[in-house]
Amino acid sequence: MSITLKDVAEFAGVSMSTVSRVINQKGNISEKTVQRVEQAIAQLMYKPSPTTELLRKRAYRIAVFAPGNPDLTVDGYHVGIDVSAVVSEIERLGYTPIVTTLHYPNQSVQNNIYTKIKSGEIDGVVICDSCDNDETKKLCRAYNVPFINTNGIGADDRESYVDFDNIDGAYQVMAYLTEMGHTHIGIISGPTYHEVTKNRLQGVYKAIDELHLSKDNVKIVFSPYTIEGGEAAAKQLLKDKKITAIFAFSDRLAISAMTALRANHVSVPDDISLVGFDDVEICRCVEPQLTSVKRYTENISSVIIRSLIDLIDNHNIKKVQILYGTTLVKRDSVKAL
Repeated sequence: MSITLKDVAEFAGVSMSTVSRVINQKGNISEKTVQRVEQAIAQLMYKPSPTTELLRKRAYRIAVFAPGNPDLTVDGYHVGIDVSAVVSEIERLGYTPIVTTLHYPNQSVQNNIYTKIKSGEIDGVVICDSCDNDETKKLCRAYNVPFINTNGIGADDRESYVDFDNIDGAYQVMAYLTEMGHTHIGIISGPTYHEVTKNRLQGVYKAIDELHLSKDNVKIVFSPYTIEGGEAAAKQLLKDKKITAIFAFSDRLAISAMTALRANHVSVPDDISLVGFDDVEICRCVEPQLTSVKRYTENISSVIIRSLIDLIDNHNIKKVQILYGTTLVKRDSVKAL
């Protein structure tokens, strides 16, 4: 059986991309690591395959796993990271992006990327939404391919991520509504399988616990991140006559809820206060202007890719964990009781 790049990497205790860079004389690698890889190559009598030879002629190839579910990808109304901006940053830095969507079609493309990961042709992976990505992560770990999460933080603290602090953003909303006198609050949540949804729910539960709110007074309705979903969820919450405020997990859900409330002759904020999340531009254009959580997005795509490159270039870096701050932008859609 022929010796593979993976065999050399495991023998030397480094990633396959590190072995590739030593062979190709690329990147800033310590002399100690170079010696370890060269010794592994010599002891195993490794000879680069034609595929490995091709690696000498290209920059890093970075796979991007993006959510393909229309319940999550919404035009102009952010639920998380702008995938196109991540891809553009990969190209701007001179690397090769390979994009696949999850949940929906392109299974063949995804399988092709998995094959490339196994053969050492993928140097790093960006996971834009870690829902349903256990298989991808398991494969990356098995073949020592660095990956970085964004658009939702999973429960595994070993994993790298660059993301917004969705937990604190949701906490800020609950604290503000409580401060304004609201004790019966409706939540329009996104799909339960979505990591961003999970993180924002964590913020809600944290607020319930730390602010000593009654769980019975916080009603949660789950919805896709769609106009129809927001309208239906708002109508469902209207059945609870005690609710005086609604917190929607995206601005699209919030503005859709506002439409449904008006259709049912419910005034915002006189009858029910309303808060969204993401602070997209249209928040300032609706009447009343929507209170929302602002995410600081400047340079985040660059930080995601540069953090991944750090993981690829330096095997000694075990993880990168960066959270961008959020702040509540208070406008006219919340009334004090």
